[in-house]
Amino acid sequence: MGLILHCGAKPVEYEQLKEFDITPRKHTWVSTKTGKQHTLERSERWQGLQHYDFASQIITCCEALGMPVDMSESQWGVSDEGSDLFALLKFLNRYPDGKESVLAKYHKNNIIPTMGVRHSNRGRISQQITIGGDVTVCDNMVITGTFMLKKKHTSGNVNNIQSHIVDGLIKYIKELPTLHYTIEQMQSTPMADIEAANFCQKLGREKLVPWSHIGYVDKYWQNPTHDEFSDRNQWRMYNAVNTVVKRYNPHRQFEVVSKLKDVFTNTRHEAEQFQLPVGMGEIDL
Repeated sequence: MGLILHCGAKPVEYEQLKEFDITPRKHTWVSTKTGKQHTLERSERWQGLQHYDFASQIITCCEALGMPVDMSESQWGVSDEGSDLFALLKFLNRYPDGKESVLAKYHKNNIIPTMGVRHSNRGRISQQITIGGDVTVCDNMVITGTFMLKKKHTSGNVNNIQSHIVDGLIKYIKELPTLHYTIEQMQSTPMADIEAANFCQKLGREKLVPWSHIGYVDKYWQNPTHDEFSDRNQWRMYNAVNTVVKRYNPHRQFEVVSKLKDVFTNTRHEAEQFQLPVGMGEIDL
């Protein structure tokens, strides 16, 4: 869904991030909602992080590891008083010279993951970076995707932020071949309509998706969101389920997706007993 700013935050340009000072260790402000004065005082271990410094280090690390950031498509936002940063980074398939990026080697058909970024110098959220196929970052404190960085605002973490970012990126890149293999397995495993109906029933019976939402899963199965999911296979059903559960909170999303493997496997085994045309081989989510 992208970057959503509807709770007081405002969009800014990347270069404008330089204009926001770090909130002092002892900070007093007046709430725009209640009009009351508040005072926040942090320990000596606390260290703020300037928004532009954080963003530029992320961009530098990504590019150094073969993940060039598409600056024209990336989005940035800050809270009304400037202490919180929210951002959505998009990546390029290729460098200007035509060379493929690391991501393009594993993500075909222009499906490139996005990166969510947020942090607060007022202590509301830690330094956080997520990555995934369709990340959402919202100023209501919702963020989706797989966490590759989650660190408190302490002097040790802030002073070593670049190494923490690199560690998270390297871990993600190392997992790309497995992710690519998983997608290929799902794409090569056909799923008939009767199988899809059985799969949807299992989602409801196992309480992964509310019965009231099963109709939405079927809707996206019958009418995929993108041409890439036009073939009737497990990848198409995965997209249908994922499109629905993206409405849920991040914890619930992870819970549903992590259990889909068993539902796919059980549905396929049952279909084989009735000699339905399904594919062979296990998937690994």
